Amino acid sequence: MAPQGIDEKYVSLRHYLDWSVRDEDRISQLRSILMPYAKVFIEDFYAEIVRYPAISRVITGGDRQIARLHQSLLRWVDELLAGHYDLAYIERRWKIGYRHVEIGLDQTYVHVALARLRMQMQSILLVELKNQPDQLGECLITLNKLLDLDLALLSTAYETELQQLK
Repeated sequence: MAPQGIDEKYVSLRHYLDWSVRDEDRISQLRSILMPYAKVFIEDFYAEIVRYPAISRVITGGDRQIARLHQSLLRWVDELLAGHYDLAYIERRWKIGYRHVEIGLDQTYVHVALARLRMQMQSILLVELKNQPDQLGECLITLNKLLDLDLALLSTAYETELQQLK
């Protein structure tokens, strides 16, 4: 169960990152640009994971599990770019982080995995918006805010586990 007050923390983090109506308005643009490429960067994501024993050791179900994980990550991206960041969204994101805690994935790998997704998404924006530098800059800022907010929720799950161990 997500910790009490996680929604207030999320709202506070949005304020800290200066999340604005303009960011809200850019979500649909990000979605229309990135979703057609989602399967491409998800393929890259899992192709890279299997190359690293420290990460791939938590994948114990072989190809069937990887196929399910592809679908889970596609849902994650879809929700990220849907523009609905309510309590249910916040709790789902926290639970994803907690699942990583439960399977024993080192938090460092969560950070670099998200960084890999960020690089893929940014690369797509750089190509798709190359002739629109103002839009490119604004979309990159909004995307980074979104990803950093999600990373904060994932990290909160690790913090929760540490507090329970004390």
